[in-house]
Amino acid sequence: MGEPKYGKTRLATSLPWDEFGSKAVYVAWDPGSESLDSVLVENREHLVVVQPSARKVGTKLLFDPHTEAISIATKPWAEGFKEGDFEVPPCQTLIWDTMTATARDLLAAYADSGVFSGEKGDKHVSVGDFGTNYYMAQPMMGDYGIAQRAVLHILKFLLKQPMNIIVLFHTDYMEPEGAGQVTFGPATIGKAAIKPVASLFDNLFVLDVHERPVRKDTGVVRETKRMIYTDKKGLYLAGLRSPYPRNPVPEIILNDNPIAFWQLINTVLKGEYRNA
Repeated sequence: MGEPKYGKTRLATSLPWDEFGSKAVYVAWDPGSESLDSVLVENREHLVVVQPSARKVGTKLLFDPHTEAISIATKPWAEGFKEGDFEVPPCQTLIWDTMTATARDLLAAYADSGVFSGEKGDKHVSVGDFGTNYYMAQPMMGDYGIAQRAVLHILKFLLKQPMNIIVLFHTDYMEPEGAGQVTFGPATIGKAAIKPVASLFDNLFVLDVHERPVRKDTGVVRETKRMIYTDKKGLYLAGLRSPYPRNPVPEIILNDNPIAFWQLINTVLKGEYRNA
């Protein structure tokens, strides 16, 4: 997880393909991510790009994120299959970019469907004519509840796939009731979902960016350094399941090509890290 524009896509797609398999499904849910602009050129050929799409019903163009997300999460990617005229090769890894965008689309779709309208007399605040592309409704409490449930439902299917699963999130925070610290974690829908979503993953990493002024011959320039935290860092949830008494790599500096990060993580997970 990380803030927008921190380099999550490049990190997730810069894999050691001998370890992660030669092909990876890349679920391009974030707008524009299907162009692969953030992906290093040498990694693009390894990606099978999947983009959620709308379907035409009569004269209307309808986008159903619920059906799209569950369909993607349950396809037999590891075996390979034929989709229309396209032959999908067996894939050993799936990258979802981002689940935060998926969750937001789900919330909007449930609100626009009006499924909770009329319950106890309450109605959605909305604009446009219902049933048209101009209709838009403000989500209510029930919409938030079903969206949170849907995210967990999709992740349940996704994490049962016999593949390497990499899911990208933006960050969000939750404030405890009463005394306690603020906690930052993966953003989906609502603060209550942060810890349940984080708990589903064996490994949870935080991508952070630091800038500092550096004096050079040409003057003072700003230097950017990207860091990965694999253990709890301040208010941020993170963790790595390793076979060592203590996490040997709690902080990792990323190179321009983040493949070294995944190679290091694989070494740690296998119990082959020499400096542990």
